[in-house]
Amino acid sequence: MASSLAFGQQEALEKAREYEAIKAYVQAIDEYEKAVKQGATTPEVYRKLANYNLQMRRPEESHKWFEKLLETRDYSTEDQLLFAEVLRQNEKYFEATIWSAQYFMATGDEHYEQFVVSEDYYERFKLDSAKITIVNLDKVNSEFNEICPTIKDDVMYFSSNMDFEFGIRHVDVYTNSNFLNLYQVSLEGIQPTGKVKPFSSTINGVFHESNLAFDGEDEVYFTRNQKKVYKDVNTGDELRNLMIVRARKTGIGWNVVDDFPYNSEKYSVGHPTISDDGEMMVFISDMPGGFGGTDLYMCIKNELGIWGSPVNLGETVNSLGNEKYPYLHDDNSLYFSSNGLHGLGGQDIHVCPYLNGKFLTPQNLGYPINSSRDDFGFYYDAEKHRGFFTSNRKNGKGSDDIFAYELNDTINYLVKGRVLDVKSKKRVGKLRAKLMDLDDNVIEEVVINDDGTFLFNNEAFRNAGFKVVIEDDKGVYDTIDSGYLKGTGINSGLDLGIMYTEKLPIILAGSLASHKTELGLHGVKLSVFNKDTGEKVGEYFTTDAGNFRFELDEYTKYTIKMEKDGYFTRTVDFETSWERYIDFADLDWGFMEAIEPDIPVILDEYSEINFDYDSYEILPSAEPALNYLAILTLENPYVFIELSAHTDCTGEKAYNQQLSEKRANAAYEYLVIRAGINHEQVVTKGYGESQPLVKCGRRCNKCTMADHALNRRLEFKVLSTDFSQIPEEKSDDQEETPSEDKEQQEEK
Repeated sequence: MASSLAFGQQEALEKAREYEAIKAYVQAIDEYEKAVKQGATTPEVYRKLANYNLQMRRPEESHKWFEKLLETRDYSTEDQLLFAEVLRQNEKYFEATIWSAQYFMATGDEHYEQFVVSEDYYERFKLDSAKITIVNLDKVNSEFNEICPTIKDDVMYFSSNMDFEFGIRHVDVYTNSNFLNLYQVSLEGIQPTGKVKPFSSTINGVFHESNLAFDGEDEVYFTRNQKKVYKDVNTGDELRNLMIVRARKTGIGWNVVDDFPYNSEKYSVGHPTISDDGEMMVFISDMPGGFGGTDLYMCIKNELGIWGSPVNLGETVNSLGNEKYPYLHDDNSLYFSSNGLHGLGGQDIHVCPYLNGKFLTPQNLGYPINSSRDDFGFYYDAEKHRGFFTSNRKNGKGSDDIFAYELNDTINYLVKGRVLDVKSKKRVGKLRAKLMDLDDNVIEEVVINDDGTFLFNNEAFRNAGFKVVIEDDKGVYDTIDSGYLKGTGINSGLDLGIMYTEKLPIILAGSLASHKTELGLHGVKLSVFNKDTGEKVGEYFTTDAGNFRFELDEYTKYTIKMEKDGYFTRTVDFETSWERYIDFADLDWGFMEAIEPDIPVILDEYSEINFDYDSYEILPSAEPALNYLAILTLENPYVFIELSAHTDCTGEKAYNQQLSEKRANAAYEYLVIRAGINHEQVVTKGYGESQPLVKCGRRCNKCTMADHALNRRLEFKVLSTDFSQIPEEKSDDQEETPSEDKEQQEEK
């Protein structure tokens, strides 16, 4: 009998190890349990049963085997850490804190000090939970897994490993279940209507397809397994890593276009989410150089529509654990799940508000969105006060279910923070905090408490942009700026944390673009001068996108000189006041004119240039355009330009020629006499009707009134960029005057 038990035990252990080798942990668990029944009661077997059950998301079973392991007294600090997580997933928070403290004292690992908390810590996650109603979508959920919902046009798209009419289905060895495919179902409110159907027969395949992300109407990105198995040279593990795939909608359905350029067979890249404007993608990867298991990365689309290189979101967002399932809301707030940030247990959903191009510190959404189990795959519809997420919490229909939630409109949104001096780390005098909307209307104003804290309690800002201004009697001290902070609508409010404040400088920010292409200009030099003293106080250059941002002093007059090779130099004068943020668009139109010799530039684009009938008098409507040309000429004394006037073809040709010359001369006199430019820097030319933008035929009968208006115009062009080498003017008999015959030949 003993020999048969020993043989059976050994056979079960050998099978378990075979399943381990291919990461078939469900089958490995079965074999190890058989071995235990036949006398294999070693710490190593208990440890594997505890760990594998935790990996397979069976916390009750894992707890049972961890207790047996602990009874042997043969456990490691790593076992302590994992047992603390199992206790959290089983809502044994007091015991979890004790084991976390033991791990922290044994290792000194400061990251895990966050898990050593007071007894009432976890209750804080449940504050205001009554404002959210959670519903299991039992019309969609099954005994299988339904995960990662996203909504577009009242259709919910999600992933599931349900049995469907796909013919042969491949099984994921790791979970011993079907691979995931993409599905869709119509919604009415939060409830599914109609039948669940596959998203696309051309996209759904034999391996995992999940995490659908729309980029506009006709393109999607999603996650799929690599076809090629990669063998890790360090561990020997054979991995079928994740990758991101792009598909496009055609007249007959969805077709795969290409793979994401930063996929790699050596590591996983997956879980894409796209910003509302299509310019930003956030995804997960375990590529080298991260902070934990899987980290969150960001790519920005360039002006050619190509994704830029991945950028790790940094240790503010990423932890030593796994960050997964990101979702970018339409205000660019980033929702994601993490098991490395402190929460209720398992994967908890967090949100990072987006401010000034950066994601702020993650904030746990709390209960009932989060539970002691895995919560992920979050989606939020602020307009309809509804949302969806995935959870394997207790009492579900399957392992992972999709849940819907609705918000209670009556709950106010809290915004709180604390203000301390940046140097002393103490309270700063008598300060006030103002909650303001994006139009700078003050919604609520409070006096900051003696300990530096403040609190706003205002219903209006749960789903609205806002900013917080900290000020004293003399002006602004600090601003949580630009209106990009936005209430999540899910948790009870936004904690701005400690703001170390000091008297802020003036910020001038903006962009410069080419007038011709309207694309941002890289490398424009901005020289900043104190207008009163003439002293140069700063020099800056625009970024690749043409953006710039720098600091100024208050109540000071400035001149900014903008220079770039191949473009007209320009200046702008302004004076700062107490306002801490200046948008350059309020000072200047933000475009630079390219210097392209012999290429005409139509001045009518800068302001409407009209002449009264049979008149060459400059009207007030033309002055902005002529003033613009005057500024370009005055600020670029090295250029020599031709100022030309053109008429339409109505009337006599000779008369139109004379009229155009008079109009060109009138514009010249305006520039020289009224604007004060160097008269030697400009020559005038009247072209009459000889150079129409719209050809009207030999009898001038093919144009509309709008066409004639286009032909009546003032233009300038650069003849030379070296004023010392002014081109010689041609004599009248040398000059080429376009003839009617030439126009007729062109039209033939």
